[in-house]
Amino acid sequence: MKSGFLRPDLKPEEVEVLVVGGGPAGLSATLKLLEKGAKVTLVDMGLELGGQLVKQTHKFFGSSLEGAGKRGFIIARELVNSLKRYPADQL
Repeated sequence: MKSGFLRPDLKPEEVEVLVVGGGPAGLSATLKLLEKGAKVTLVDMGLELGGQLVKQTHKFFGSSLEGAGKRGFIIARELVNSLKRYPADQL
């Protein structure tokens, strides 16, 4: 199978937990795993983390506890900034 994303120069690596996708679900899962003390490797094919949230300019509805009243790209930025609380050797 051929893919433009394959990198033959990279060697396989063992990781404790691998999260594939840096959208809201992947970022949320990564944060929960980090909270529990896991060493997490997060991979994403995008140029920036946040998935489709980075494209959302409208304000979300619902509970203020879940980001209502915020624009999607702001929520994405907050999730990514939350990762910075953890040491580099854990993420």
